[in-house]
Amino acid sequence: MTQENSIKSRVWEFFQSLGKTFMFPVSLLAFMGLLLGIGQFNYQSFHH
Repeated sequence: MTQENSIKSRVWEFFQSLGKTFMFPVSLLAFMGLLLGIGQFNYQSFHH
């Protein structure tokens, strides 16, 4: 039973680290999208 729990915990740790790895770039993309939207709004309001 402990062998099975050990494997499950290792798999869980792997997926947790994988999730943490992808969390930063995805949040960065969302932030950059907001900046692009704000920049596009400012550009249109000043140049038209």
